[in-house]
Amino acid sequence: MEADPNPTRKNVFSEEKALTDDDIKKWCKQANLKYNVVDLDKLTTAKSRYCFVFTGNEENPVNKGNDHHWLFLDGKYLFDSYGNPKSYDLPEGFSMIDNNPRQLQQYNSTVCGEYCCAFYEFCSKNRSIKPEDIGEEFSDEFGLTGNRSKNDKIVYEWFHKFDKEDGKKSESGSEEGSKV
Repeated sequence: MEADPNPTRKNVFSEEKALTDDDIKKWCKQANLKYNVVDLDKLTTAKSRYCFVFTGNEENPVNKGNDHHWLFLDGKYLFDSYGNPKSYDLPEGFSMIDNNPRQLQQYNSTVCGEYCCAFYEFCSKNRSIKPEDIGEEFSDEFGLTGNRSKNDKIVYEWFHKFDKEDGKKSESGSEEGSKV
């Protein structure tokens, strides 16, 4: 496993704009995937198998100070690009997906939303993978390793290729979006 040569250096994605609800909604429309969001403190109200989970705009006991972060819910399993299951007080019956490697995203970067979108697309295409294997399979498919800076770049570029495709559609006069 390739190690991050300097995991504490300033991340190139720390100055990028983090994804908003609208960004995720636009991506889901382009990817032809349903869009659901639930706040972490209301996780038990999730009505869909797949949900983007927002940790909140302020520190609270549920997010243990991890505000402004996206997680992704697949059934009763949560994906966290930081891979830290002790960072949240999850309701009974919910658990974190075991990422391989444990932490994919570098701290002080803003690509958690991009990771969640990549994970959602992966889950929607690989429904037969057992929950205990999905983190490792996801990492393998995207080529994610212990080098968090490299992982962030891979996932950021994967997500933002959709921006380029959207721009091409607009330039050619085609309709934007998908048939959701």
